Amino acid sequence: MQTSPMSLPLRTAALACSLAVLSFLDAGGGASPLFAQESAAAGQASPVVPLVAPNQGQKLLALVAGGERLYLRKACQELDVPVEFADGFDARRRDYRRFHAIIVGSNMMDYFAQPEYQVDAAFQPIVDYVAAGGHLIMFATYHGRNMEHLQRFDIVASMAGGEGFVPIPGTTEALFAGAESFVPEDNSLTFLGRTDISRPHVVLLKRTGDDDAVSTVPYGSGRVSITMVEPGYANDLWLYRVMLTWHLRGAPSRLVATGFAGIPWDQTSDPRHPVPDEKELATLTATVQEDLAGEYARLRPWNPVVGKEVARVILAQADEQEDPARRFALFSEARDLAVKSGNAALLFNVIEACGRQYQTDPLQELADSLDECATQCRTMGDSRTVAYVAMLGTTTAIERQRFDNADKLLATASRSARRSRLRDLITEVADMRKALTEAKSQ
Repeated sequence: MQTSPMSLPLRTAALACSLAVLSFLDAGGGASPLFAQESAAAGQASPVVPLVAPNQGQKLLALVAGGERLYLRKACQELDVPVEFADGFDARRRDYRRFHAIIVGSNMMDYFAQPEYQVDAAFQPIVDYVAAGGHLIMFATYHGRNMEHLQRFDIVASMAGGEGFVPIPGTTEALFAGAESFVPEDNSLTFLGRTDISRPHVVLLKRTGDDDAVSTVPYGSGRVSITMVEPGYANDLWLYRVMLTWHLRGAPSRLVATGFAGIPWDQTSDPRHPVPDEKELATLTATVQEDLAGEYARLRPWNPVVGKEVARVILAQADEQEDPARRFALFSEARDLAVKSGNAALLFNVIEACGRQYQTDPLQELADSLDECATQCRTMGDSRTVAYVAMLGTTTAIERQRFDNADKLLATASRSARRSRLRDLITEVADMRKALTEAKSQ
């Protein structure tokens, strides 16, 4: 049996799940100084992770078979997701840059049982894909069999059965948002293995018995998300719909109540750096462009995919920059490239990261920048991402009673939802409009 959809207040709250979402990790996956920690509801610290930010024109790659493929194909059709299906891994494939995510279905890791594919080189293209910003979504191979390559991400899969899941307040809402009606109301889920993850990660769902049910692991500029469920084994196909919807929303990791910038709103003083004045910023920006002239040369002629790549180079520079004023100039340049690239998730990440460190107004900046970003979208999928990000900002604006910001963000969400042509998304925006109207009347 399936549940009815979440009530509007809870669903609206769930859309706030990524309001503190950025860390920058080096290409080897190690944590950088900007790898922030936030307080979970249980009082434990967990990493905040960036929204997934696909390039324009990328597809989903699905390595699934049988009934799982049929189910996922239908879900992709309903959500208007371009997808390429394959029967499994192929060691001859070396480049995965055409894909914003790779979904690996049940028992697909058995490909690596062959001795010639057990060497690191056989899995290296996948590692490189994740480090460069890709999202690898892993389902179980029976009791962790042939999953040793995941140790490259500090994930160890092993034998262990189990039944049932336990929601985590403030986090599971982020996972289920937009797909609540597919979740069994009896919390049934069958596990054929368990994971031990030594890298900082976020647990999105727990198992009965306290093991992790679904986890997401930052690595490089990307992510590995994993569950030891074989969806076709015990009628758990609904988890494909949940994971796909979650990914399309940017794969947010938490429901956070402290505000968009990750700064407690009730502080008596602002611990963040001041923003450089216009003259100083212009000088610093010119220096940045001169120092990174080779990267800026790649932007001519303009290509949104290259624009995103250059933005990441600039963000890596910001991560290493000790001078606060120059670091702000780097953030500003990365933000402008995100807008011009039509990449709403990257824009959200940059504004949030800057807001953690500088005395900016992230809500106002998001409302102003996202509208322009929406005009640069070339595909319906890009417009869908703009709508999701705009709704995240709207939720925070409503919570802070910043109704001017909420109106502007929701207008952007509405236009982008219509461009996406997704009826459910258009309805979701309309529901949020009702919530905003109700909030204004209180």
